[in-house]
Parts: sequence; C-alpha cells; structure tokens
Amino acid sequence: MRPRLLAGAVVAALCAPVLDPDVQLFWRDTQRFFYPFKLAIAERLRRGELPLWDPWTESGASVLGQLTPGLWHPATLLYLALPFPLAFKLNHLIALPLAAMGAFLLARRLGAQPWAASIAATTWSGSGFLCAMAASNLPFALGHATLPLAVWAVLRFVDAPSAPRLLVAGAVLGSCGLAGEPQSMLLAGIVAGSWAMLGAGARAAPRTLARLALCGACGVLLSAPATLPAAERLRLGDSRRLERAVGVFALDARRFPGLALPWAFDDAPELTGPGASDTPYSEYFSGEPHVAFAGSIALGVPVLVLAAFGGPGLLAGAALFLLAALGPATPIEWLASHLIPGFALFRYPEKLVGPATLLIALAAAAGAQRVLAGDPRAARRVLVSSGAIAAVLFALRLAIAFGHDQMADWLVQHGRVHAAATAPLFVSALSRALLVEALLAAGLAAAAALRERRDAVAAMVCAVSALACGSGQLVTAPRELLESRPPLADLLASRAGPSPSTWRIESDTDQSLVLPGLDARLRRAAWSAQVLAPRINAVQRIESASGYGSLNDEAYGLAQSAAPAVFRAVLGVRFRVRMPWEPAPGPGWTEGPYGTWILEQKTLPRAFLVSRVVRAGAPLPLLRDPGFDPVRAAVTAGLGFDEPGPAGEAQLQRDSPERMRIALQAPGRRLLVVSEHFDPGWRARVDGAPAPVLRVDLCALGVEVQGGAREVELRFLPRGLLAGAIACAVTLALLGALSVRRYRSAAAR
Repeated sequence: MRPRLLAGAVVAALCAPVLDPDVQLFWRDTQRFFYPFKLAIAERLRRGELPLWDPWTESGASVLGQLTPGLWHPATLLYLALPFPLAFKLNHLIALPLAAMGAFLLARRLGAQPWAASIAATTWSGSGFLCAMAASNLPFALGHATLPLAVWAVLRFVDAPSAPRLLVAGAVLGSCGLAGEPQSMLLAGIVAGSWAMLGAGARAAPRTLARLALCGACGVLLSAPATLPAAERLRLGDSRRLERAVGVFALDARRFPGLALPWAFDDAPELTGPGASDTPYSEYFSGEPHVAFAGSIALGVPVLVLAAFGGPGLLAGAALFLLAALGPATPIEWLASHLIPGFALFRYPEKLVGPATLLIALAAAAGAQRVLAGDPRAARRVLVSSGAIAAVLFALRLAIAFGHDQMADWLVQHGRVHAAATAPLFVSALSRALLVEALLAAGLAAAAALRERRDAVAAMVCAVSALACGSGQLVTAPRELLESRPPLADLLASRAGPSPSTWRIESDTDQSLVLPGLDARLRRAAWSAQVLAPRINAVQRIESASGYGSLNDEAYGLAQSAAPAVFRAVLGVRFRVRMPWEPAPGPGWTEGPYGTWILEQKTLPRAFLVSRVVRAGAPLPLLRDPGFDPVRAAVTAGLGFDEPGPAGEAQLQRDSPERMRIALQAPGRRLLVVSEHFDPGWRARVDGAPAPVLRVDLCALGVEVQGGAREVELRFLPRGLLAGAIACAVTLALLGALSVRRYRSAAAR
C-alpha cells in the first residue's frame, strides 16, 4: 500500500458511513444553524438568485451579516451540482481530505518521507477535534482543515517569491475567511510566521516579515466579500460581546488525558443514563456551560509516543496552544490577546486545540522519520517507551476491572451533581479506551521491533488510531429527523395559513424534553425540530422573530427582551410558543404538541403608516410605557413629528427577499413602518427619489414619506459587500495578470 493510499483509505473509512443516503449529519449547529441556512441558499441559487437576505429568522437578517453561512466559499458550488442532502454532507466531509493533503505536504516540508508524512495526514484528518468540528460546526471544520495547506502555501511563497505562489497562498488563506473562519487565517499566520522567522537569519528577518505580511494582506483582500459585510454587522452588536464570552468554552485541564484516550474524556451525550442529561464531561471535566465546544480532543497513544521524538519546536508550539486553550486558567491567552493583533477578536479558546493537534501530528511525522526510518538503535527507544506504556495501560485496565464498583462510587461522590447513572458509563468508556490504546501501543512497539518497513507498519498503527479517535465523532441521524414536518408547524398553518410575508412565531429553547426511545443527541435534535427552534423554523417555511447567530443586533435584542409587547406587534408575531417546563401561562394559551403552550395574538400589517413620530435618544422608556400604541405612533432616534388626520394605507408586495414595494395612500406627512428587521444595508426610494431608512421602535424599518406619496421601493445590499467585491476582484486580477506574465516569460525562454 502506498502512503497516500493509506491516508485516502482512512478518510474514505471515516466518510463512508455518513454517505448512507438514509442518514444526515445533524449534531449541534449542523442542524440548528447550517442545515436551514444551506437549504435556503441552495434553493435560491438553483432559481438563479443571489441570497443576500434571509427572511426566515430574526424577522429577516443579512446572510452576509454572519460569517458562518460561507456563501462565497467554493464548496457552495456543490449545491448547484448535486442534490441537497448529498451536497450538504460533502460540504462538511471535504474538510477531511483537505486536512490530509495539507498535513502530508507540510510534513514533507519538514523532511518526512512519504510513510512518515502519512502519519501526519491520517492523524490530523482523523483527529477527534477535526472530526467533531466536521460533525457540529462547518466553518471551523473547513477553516482548521485548510490550516496546514495555508501554512504550506505561505512558506512556499516565503522561500521563493513569485506571483503564482502569492496567488495560491492568498487564495488558500482567503478561503478560510470565505468559509466563515477568519481566525484560521490568523492561526496560519502565527504558525507560518513562527516557522519562517525561526528559520531565517537576522539579516533575512525584515525580508521574511515583508513576505509574510504580503501573503496576509492578499488573504484578507481575497476574503473581503465575506469579512467586510460581517464587520459592518459587528457594529450593531453588543460592545461587551467579547467581555461576556471570557472563559466560555475554554478547555478544562482535566480533559488532557483525552489526548491519549478517546471516548471517556469526550463530550459524548450518548454516555448518559436513561432519561438523564448528565454526561461524564458535564459531571467531571467541565465548568460553565457544561458542554464542550470541541466534542473530542483525542489523538491516541501511538501518535503521542512518536511526537515525543519529533523535536522541541513543534512540541513547544503545541504546548503553548494547549495552554492558551485553557482560557483564563493560564496567562497565555491573555498575553496572546495583547501581543498579537487581531487575536482578541475571537471567542472560545477551546478552538486552539486545533492548531495544537496539527503541530502534534507534524511532530509525530518528524519523530517517525527520525527514529523509525533510520538507525535501529533509535527505533529501540520507541520499542521500549511504547512497550512500557502498553504495560501501564493494561495494568490500569485490570485495576479498573477489579475496582469497578469502588471507582464508580468515588465518582458519584465527587461529581458535579452526583449523578449515579453517569459514573458506570464513564468507567466503562475508560476501560474500553485503556484496552484499545494499550493494544495500539503494543502495535507500535511491534513495528519498532521490525528490521524493515518500520515506518510503514507504524503508519498503519497510527491510521487505526485515527479511525478509533475520529469515527465516533461523525454522528448521523435519520434524514426524517431533519426533513419531516412537525405537528406544531401543521397546527400553526391550519390556524393562520401560510407564514411567508404574513405572520411570525417566537419560539426558543436551550433545553430538550425527554422523548422516549431517543439518546441524548437525538433527543436534543428532535426537540429543536418539534418546537421550531430559531433557524430550524426555516426548513418548514415558517418565519420567526427569534434569532440564532454569533453576531447579534443589540438594539433588536433589547426590544425583544425589554419591550416585548411592542416588539411582537410591530414585527407581526402571531404565535408565541412556550416550553412544557416554563411557568404556567395565563389566559389565552392553548396546549400544543408535546405539552407546549401556544398563544395566538393579533398582528399588524407588514407595512403601515403612522402620523406621530417621537424622537428619542433612549427609546426604551417610551416603548415600555403601557400607553404607547405602535399602531398610532413610532419612536426613532433622528425624526419627530405629529401630523393630524388619518394614518393612510399601505400595501406591501415582496418581489424577493431583497426587494419590497409598498403602495401608499398618504394623506400627509407620515412614517412608513415595515415589519422587517432593520439593517443599514436597506435602501429606499420614494416615488423614485432616494430616501433614508430609519430604525423604528428599536427593531423595524421606517421610511418618511410626504403627503401624496404613491410608492416606496426597498432594496437590500449588505454594507461592505461592494467594497469587499472590488478589493477581491482587483487582487485576483492583479495577481492573475502577473502570474500569466510570468508563465509567458518562462515559456519564451
């Protein structure tokens, strides 16, 4: 077997179960966020439309206002060429071959021969971290998977600068941002920059820095169509967003054994007792919020043994990233945030396990090349160390077998909530991990004992280890869970008719009801689908006023939480859905499916006129006043008037999500209120003349019209998109022209 075939076989084995046509990826944000978003994008692309506005969630939101949809990433083309269920899977799974290819190339740059380089490829592509990201968070999977390829491309340009190499480096770097993960661009810069600067002499340092900066600038410019609109959306967000996220989703040091031992130290909801929600992770290895960002950090014992011989540089880098992943528990993240430009912009330190995993995989390849492909005496060091580790792991496995009950009792006493059902499940998972890793360590020892082909056999052992670490992370569910129509959707439609451009719901849940016959993973996903949780509502073509995203509109959220009556009236919320465990509702509530409670209320038209507008720098006290009537008055920050007479009439026609036309009968100066989430990307024309778009009642769109006005046209184009598209196009054109010129010059010679 050739080394590349081994890496390909591991990737194929990991992907094969997911490609079953009857199942679909679903875990966490894959179902809650990416499935509905990608489905809406795919449908509109197939109709020849460019989806820039999402009408389904948060009373409408900019598609590019969130980085995560990845509209401009090349993988979006899959949705034009393939059926959506298959395209959606492949969009996630391409992370694995990308990761394998990048790690292989980077290991070869380190001097590893093909078999040793395949260890880096299989380890990184099959790592618990990357497979967990592929199952649960698409942008982070694509961004981290591209990381080694980006580092390789940048170093290749630094070694021998040329326009074609700069184009490749910029394109690969920029693809991380286009995928919705600009942090991976920064991480690639940190790794490549450290690598290049350590290899450069003092005289070459300024030149090396300039080349690195040029690569970074090209990557930023090529990703600008995605990053600039998101940066504009960031202006609307909570200024304390990053401050509130400090320490959230930080790696707990008690999980470090999970680098060597899969399953037991993973955040695995299937390891819960019947009807329970407490996992070994939430019981023994976590602080708030008691769920992990990275479901697994497993690499396996053979990889760690080989990495120990891979040289201090790679291991030191991995150690720094792991310490930074601990968040506030160590000063490393704080130092990085204050010393590295842009580092403080990103949340969730647990993501830094990704580059640490990559560096350990590269160290394993370097170690395999150093001690297995050369002197037999060096191989004896691997034989002794891996044999000793195998013996220790076997001994621990036997100790647990004899002390199973005592260990379980001790865990119950020291657990966070003393969950009795969780302890035996953790002990069982730990026993299995110890046995499997002991066998793999023994396999590595056997490989080191061979006279020939030690590196090839060791690569196969590491491939098996990668399968053990990664295969359990790519969890799937029956497609019916994501595609079937829940009873709640049919009930609401039977009462109010089709939702689009007519009515919205308000429904949110961070918990799940215990549904019989489902494990904890499926239970959460099924419950989110049944109650039309934010964004999932889009699959059923029901509009929602609730939001679910990483970049939120602070004023909109304030209106929803502090002035809910006005918020619901202005934005056309016809149905409110409460969960069974919430306090008993008052009059008017009726029982819905699965014990939910539903309140139906009257809604305003999607467009209406008001004759009284109050100017207020602090609108909230007015909106909370019991006497405030959003039918007759509106509150804005920069406009105020009070005109006599009837309000007039408005009739909305929606040609597309990005374009609305409102026919008017305005008897005098009026404010047109449109029941759509305010965004600065909306542009208005009143009878053909440009007019400003205002934020009304903290949440909706408003346009001032004069008496006799007949039509208002609203069009949406995200702020920053035009500038980003120009920056990307100019950069591509310039680098492309220089590359063509270089190739022509070379051909002429």
